[in-house]
Amino acid sequence: MPNAMADRIEALLKRRPGLCESEICETLFGDEPRHQGVNAACRALLAAARLQRQGRGGPNDPYRYYPARAE
Repeated sequence: MPNAMADRIEALLKRRPGLCESEICETLFGDEPRHQGVNAACRALLAAARLQRQGRGGPNDPYRYYPARAE
Protein backbone atom coordinates (compact mmCIF):
# COMPACT_ATOMS: atom_id res chain seq x y z
CA MET A 1 0.00 0.00 0.00
CA PRO A 2 2.37 2.75 -1.14
CA ASN A 3 0.74 6.03 -0.13
CA ALA A 4 2.58 9.15 1.00
CA MET A 5 -0.21 10.23 3.36
CA ALA A 6 -0.37 6.78 4.98
CA ASP A 7 3.40 6.79 5.42
CA ARG A 8 3.27 10.23 7.07
CA ILE A 9 0.48 9.12 9.41
CA GLU A 10 2.35 5.97 10.38
CA ALA A 11 5.54 7.93 11.08
CA LEU A 12 3.61 10.50 13.16
CA LEU A 13 1.95 7.82 15.27
CA LYS A 14 5.30 6.18 15.99
CA ARG A 15 6.37 9.50 17.52
CA ARG A 16 3.01 10.42 19.07
CA PRO A 17 0.80 7.35 19.57
CA GLY A 18 -2.81 7.76 20.61
CA LEU A 19 -3.89 10.61 18.33
CA CYS A 20 -7.41 10.75 16.91
CA GLU A 21 -8.09 11.52 13.24
CA SER A 22 -8.71 15.22 13.80
CA GLU A 23 -5.43 15.53 15.74
CA ILE A 24 -3.58 13.67 12.98
CA CYS A 25 -5.10 15.96 10.36
CA GLU A 26 -4.29 19.14 12.31
CA THR A 27 -0.72 18.02 13.05
CA LEU A 28 0.10 17.04 9.48
CA PHE A 29 -1.94 19.54 7.46
CA GLY A 30 -2.88 22.45 9.70
CA ASP A 31 -6.19 23.91 8.61
CA GLU A 32 -6.19 22.27 5.17
CA PRO A 33 -9.38 20.23 4.65
CA ARG A 34 -7.84 16.76 4.54
CA HIS A 35 -10.10 14.85 6.96
CA GLN A 36 -11.49 12.47 4.32
CA GLY A 37 -8.00 11.56 3.13
CA VAL A 38 -6.76 11.01 6.68
CA ASN A 39 -9.80 8.85 7.43
CA ALA A 40 -9.23 6.72 4.31
CA ALA A 41 -5.51 6.37 5.01
CA CYS A 42 -6.15 5.32 8.63
CA ARG A 43 -8.63 2.67 7.47
CA ALA A 44 -6.17 1.38 4.89
CA LEU A 45 -3.41 1.21 7.51
CA LEU A 46 -5.76 -0.71 9.81
CA ALA A 47 -6.63 -3.15 7.01
CA ALA A 48 -2.92 -3.67 6.32
CA ALA A 49 -2.32 -4.28 10.06
CA ARG A 50 0.10 -1.32 10.22
CA LEU A 51 -2.03 0.47 12.85
CA GLN A 52 -4.28 -0.43 15.73
CA ARG A 53 -7.11 1.66 17.11
CA GLN A 54 -8.95 2.02 20.37
CA GLY A 55 -12.16 3.81 21.23
CA ARG A 56 -15.78 3.58 20.17
CA GLY A 57 -15.58 6.12 17.37
CA GLY A 58 -18.00 8.69 18.73
CA PRO A 59 -17.58 12.31 19.83
CA ASN A 60 -17.06 11.31 23.47
CA ASP A 61 -14.72 8.38 22.69
CA PRO A 62 -13.06 8.95 19.29
CA TYR A 63 -10.93 6.31 17.67
CA ARG A 64 -7.32 6.72 18.77
CA TYR A 65 -4.58 5.23 16.61
CA TYR A 66 -1.40 3.42 17.62
CA PRO A 67 1.40 1.68 15.73
CA ALA A 68 0.75 -2.02 15.25
CA ARG A 69 2.47 -4.19 17.80
CA ALA A 70 5.34 -6.27 16.50
CA GLU A 71 4.57 -9.97 16.80
